[in-house]
Amino acid sequence: MIIKTRRVMVKAYDLDDEYDDMTLYHGLSEAFMGVIYRYNEGPMAVYDKGKVLEILGEDMDEDEAIEYFDFNIMGLWAGDTTPVFFEPVKIVGDIEDAPEWHRLHEPE
Repeated sequence: MIIKTRRVMVKAYDLDDEYDDMTLYHGLSEAFMGVIYRYNEGPMAVYDKGKVLEILGEDMDEDEAIEYFDFNIMGLWAGDTTPVFFEPVKIVGDIEDAPEWHRLHEPE
């Protein structure tokens, strides 16, 4: 399957059996971080959102890159193997102070 957008092409690559049918973005290999798995899903490609925006910023200004990313890349659904994007987040304070519904419960 190949889905073309203005600057980025999505292609389901034929990889080894473990990554069969995993979807990757052509042209964004510098932003590729690895693979994630979730129960009953995966593998899914993971891309560094900041690096994707840097790559897009080579051809457009920052606002255009963000708009393009949001609509054409993040907003693209290519099936269950649609890639995901990583953005680091710094936790301020102690995780134990987070509301209970934000935390996974420890086994009793």
